[in-house]
Amino acid sequence: MRENNEVRYFVLPRGSPLFHGSEQATGYDACVRAIVSTDFDGSLKCQRKDLYGFGKPEGGLENRVVWEDGRYVYLLQPGEAVNIGLGIVLGMKPSWTAMMTRRSSTGLADMDLLSEPGMPEWIKDVMGNIFIDSDFRGEPIARLLNLGRKEFPIWHGRRLVQIAFLNGKGVRHPTLTPVRSISELGSTIRGNGCHGSSGK
Repeated sequence: MRENNEVRYFVLPRGSPLFHGSEQATGYDACVRAIVSTDFDGSLKCQRKDLYGFGKPEGGLENRVVWEDGRYVYLLQPGEAVNIGLGIVLGMKPSWTAMMTRRSSTGLADMDLLSEPGMPEWIKDVMGNIFIDSDFRGEPIARLLNLGRKEFPIWHGRRLVQIAFLNGKGVRHPTLTPVRSISELGSTIRGNGCHGSSGK
């Protein structure tokens, strides 16, 4: 029987489709949608609440945001960590999982990808990879920490994180299918639940 490698995913408003750089690339690049909190938005339950969506800065962000190359850029300070909303929701089959890691770009050498304490859909291994369970139906976030001595620029659409897909046979190259409605991903008991929603 031929293996069904389809992974469906929904692109949130102002999100971007996953990008596969080449046929040999293991991971798919995910783009920055917004700087977010760990909470979910009330109007679109699968999307995280925006703290800064890369518009005109206000509310004290004026000293952290610059206008550069026709876009607003958030300057992540040394030692500062922020949550980056990745603008997608995955719909994987039960036998699959997704692994997030930072891109290997030279410009990301001083960045670390952190797991968020108390969030069971992410499990960080000794290599620094973070895993997303197949039954999670919310926007994944990447918690970025600036370990360097200089400000680190973040803008809407910047590719900072890679997502690789695994099943029982190891890393796979799925057929990624964008869907028009979140309902097409299929519902799960967990849904977008975090912070011990499984009861454990």
